[in-house]
Amino acid sequence: MVQDNDTVKDFYLKLKECNKSVGYHKEQLKWLFFRGLSTENMFKVNMDGLQSLALDEILERLSLEQ
Repeated sequence: MVQDNDTVKDFYLKLKECNKSVGYHKEQLKWLFFRGLSTENMFKVNMDGLQSLALDEILERLSLEQ
């Protein structure tokens, strides 16, 4: 799953909905979230050092910029 033209929040909600049937652990879900982010948003994650934060906090910080 990739972000494409979705907002970060919409992408996360779709990923979270898909996860209901799979049941990934938090770290696996976070890895899938990073893997599917747009190049621009992944750049922001890396530049701002957000990788170590909880997924909800990363989502909040990225959503503030959209």
